[in-house]
Amino acid sequence: MTRLIDADALHEQFYDLTKFKKDKHTGDWVSQRSVKISDALRMINDAPTVSAEAVQRWNKGKPTESGEYIVTLDAWGHRYIDVMHYAKLQMPNIEVDGSCWYRDDGEWGYVVYDDNDILAWMPLPKPYKGGGDE
Repeated sequence: MTRLIDADALHEQFYDLTKFKKDKHTGDWVSQRSVKISDALRMINDAPTVSAEAVQRWNKGKPTESGEYIVTLDAWGHRYIDVMHYAKLQMPNIEVDGSCWYRDDGEWGYVVYDDNDILAWMPLPKPYKGGGDE
């Protein structure tokens, strides 16, 4: 079974084990630079996990719905990530037959990308609502 471990939380646990601590017998501050293998294995087994729903996955092909998406594209000799719109149906202000990927470049108007330029896409994450651990 594959688990998605929260690496940041695990790192904090290891860091806490390796800090300087007061020796119980002498009262001296000593470095805990080593971690027993049994402690390390226990920490890995008990490590906090990240839910699979929280992990966005890249998709290939076309989305089933119109909207804004994060895309990896390969255009004009460069590969990069951008936010683009996907229109499932023809947009009245864009002269393209059928669905298309496009971006509003302000003064240049709409730039339409060929489907072959878009290597993969994923939905935008949900906006931050503030407070708590959301």
